[in-house]
This record gives sequence, structure tokens and C-alpha cells, in this order.
Amino acid sequence: MRTQDPRTDESPGTGVPAEQEPDEGSRFLLRNWRVRSRLVALILIPTAAALLLGGLRVVTSVTTAAEYQQISDLARLVDKVAGLTHELQSERDRAAWNATLGHPAKASAAVKAQTLLTNKAATAVRNLANEVRTKVGSRASDEIDHIIGKLDGVEVLRSQAMQGNLQPGAVLDQYTLVIETLLALQDELAKSTQDDRLAASSVTLAALARVKENASVQRGLLTTVLPNGRFEQAQLQNFLGAVSAEESELRAFRKGATPEERTDYDNTVTGGKVDQAEFIRTLVLDRANAGFPLKGFDLSVRDDTRLWYDAMSQPINRMRTVEAKLTSSIVARSQTLKDDEQQRAIIVAVAVALLLIAVLLVTTARFTVRPSGWRATRPGCAATSTRCS
Repeated sequence: MRTQDPRTDESPGTGVPAEQEPDEGSRFLLRNWRVRSRLVALILIPTAAALLLGGLRVVTSVTTAAEYQQISDLARLVDKVAGLTHELQSERDRAAWNATLGHPAKASAAVKAQTLLTNKAATAVRNLANEVRTKVGSRASDEIDHIIGKLDGVEVLRSQAMQGNLQPGAVLDQYTLVIETLLALQDELAKSTQDDRLAASSVTLAALARVKENASVQRGLLTTVLPNGRFEQAQLQNFLGAVSAEESELRAFRKGATPEERTDYDNTVTGGKVDQAEFIRTLVLDRANAGFPLKGFDLSVRDDTRLWYDAMSQPINRMRTVEAKLTSSIVARSQTLKDDEQQRAIIVAVAVALLLIAVLLVTTARFTVRPSGWRATRPGCAATSTRCS
């Protein structure tokens, strides 16, 4: 009697190894699914993936658009703060000049007239700050609160300066503390964006603002020196420090600015008064180093201090013009980027919606419109078999 070899494990009567016999396998295998289930899976899986990816893209675009809106709001506030800084710089320099002269009526009236311009700019800052404070980042919001706190103390500072309770040097120092707080908001603008061009423009704007501030410090400081005809040692050191800082920040501005921005600066910050201010500054330093009195810069005028103040005010005012253009360009770009992201979100959302509608139409048509008597079969199943349907 012949016995079956267990190594071959042949099925009786067939001669085929058992492991080679057809096997239905697991019901979870795709080949064992019903045709309808396969079609549903083939449609729904890529559709779900497209919906997921499209949804993520929409969320990303909406989030990015909101960030650019924050930058735009902050840039608008920076522009208002820059205007306030400009007016406060003039108030500081006039107040220090007034204190040096002993508070004469004409100089005091000029300070009071300047405070009206400062108050108008401060009101614009307060109004916009209240509007955007909750719309910007936490760090920028903290800076805004700090600015408002400093502005609340300006009135006390004015009273002390006008009543003669502060020496000229103290007037300059106390106003400068307020101005430094305002300038810090521009530094925050550069930290609030991931767009390289916006970040570069913000850094350039901050550098220009500090160029202007150091020029104003020189204007205010020299108005306290010229009436006395000489520098105190501390005054000379502060003046030289402001000159050095202005040159350093101007190099930073030129390095970060575009060729068009550098050209605009050169074409704007120019003119007879600009050259005159540079001439007086050079002459002052030469005379101070030689030990000569700081008087008689122009024999055709009686007041060297007013000559200096008026001359130095021109480059400062023209720097403000360039500064305003830079801020406007930052606001415009942030708005453009925000609009682009919003448009991208709308396009993706519409595309996803159309895809979903198309899938629903195709799926509905596939399972509602079929030939009469049609029955899905799997390979190897009879067309009339109910088990394979």
C-alpha cells in the first residue's frame, strides 16, 4: 500500500500541494471586497486626502493672512508713533533751549505752540492704539501699553520743564526716555514678520528713525551749548556720541535699504540748510578742539543758536519725509500679502468644494444609473451567483 509523502502534502486526487490550492484569504483583503465597496474606497480615500490637504492649506492661508493683517495694523501705528516722535523731538529741543535762555516769553510761547502739535499727534496715537491693541501680538501689545504709560507722564514733564524745575540737560534726558520708548515699537515691527522683505524694510526703517533721533539730539544739545559759547566736558562727550551714533545708524540704513530707497534718501535729505548744518557742526567741533569760543559762525546773523536750530531742522524734517515713505511701503506690502493669502484661501476652498461636488455626482451616478439586470461579480464567480454579489 502506497503512502502519501508528508513533504509534498498533496491533496488527494489532485497531485497539487496544499499550499498552492486557491485560498479565499481574509475578507479584509481588497480583492475579496464587493465591487461596490472597492469603488467606494477608491473614490473616498483620495477624496478624503484631498479634503484634508485642502483644508490644511485653507487654514494656513487664513492664519497667514491674519498675521499680515497684524503687521499692517502695527505698521500703521508705527507711522503714527513716528509722527508723534518727530513732534516730541521738536518739543524736547525747544524746551531745552528755553530752559537754557531762562524761560523768556518768546521762547516759552514757541514751546507751548509746539506742545499743541505734539498733543495732536499723541491723540492720533492713542486712538489707533486702542483700535489695534487687541489685534497685534502680545509683545507689541505690551509695547503699546508702555507707550501709553509714558505719554501719560508727558504733561508732568512739561510742567517741570516750563516752570524751571529742570536744568537743560535734565530736560533733554527726560524727554529722551519717552522718545526711546516710542522708538522701541519700530524694533518690534521687525520681529513680527516672517516675510524677508518686510523684515528688511522694518530694520531699515528702525535704523533711519535712530539716525533722525541722533540728529535731533545734536540739535537739542547744541542749543543748550551755544548760548554759553562753550561745551562742558559731559556735553562734548554726549555730542560726539550722538554724531558717532548717527553715522553708525546711517551706515546700517544704507546697508539694509534698497538702491531706490538709498537714492530717495540722497535726493530728499539735501539742500542748502542741510549743507549749512553740516558746516556748523564741523566748525563747532573744530573750535571746541582748539579751545576757541563757539560764536560768530555767520557774521550776518546775530543769533548763532537760531541759525543752528533752523539749519539742523531741515535734514531732520526731510528724514521724516523718507521715514513716512518707508512706513507706507511696509503697510502697502503687508496689505498685499494679506490679500494674496485670502485669495489663495478662497481659491483652495472653492476647488475643494468643486471636488467634493464632483465626487458626489460621480458616486451617485455610478450607483443609481446601471444597466438593467446588471450584477457585479468577482473573477471566478458566476454572473447569477448571489453569494459573490
